[in-house]
Amino acid sequence: MKYQQHEKLNTVKDQSQAIGDFLEWLHSEKGIILASYGNSDSNLLTPDGTAKERLIAEYFEIDLDALEAEKRAMLAEAMP
Repeated sequence: MKYQQHEKLNTVKDQSQAIGDFLEWLHSEKGIILASYGNSDSNLLTPDGTAKERLIAEYFEIDLDALEAEKRAMLAEAMP
């Protein structure tokens, strides 16, 4: 496995796509956004600004920085 993060991503691509589509549907059709109470003792919810792609990658234990490094390595190998 030369490109481990890409292997992981390929393995979960259908599930990942379904989760992403669902999150997008929640937001666009229902106006629902992810929120949290944050780090304070407040009872107020604040929108969670984390990109859905980052949340999905975290769920599937995909390191986005390593994935980007693998992409760069693939491009470097493809170049003469």
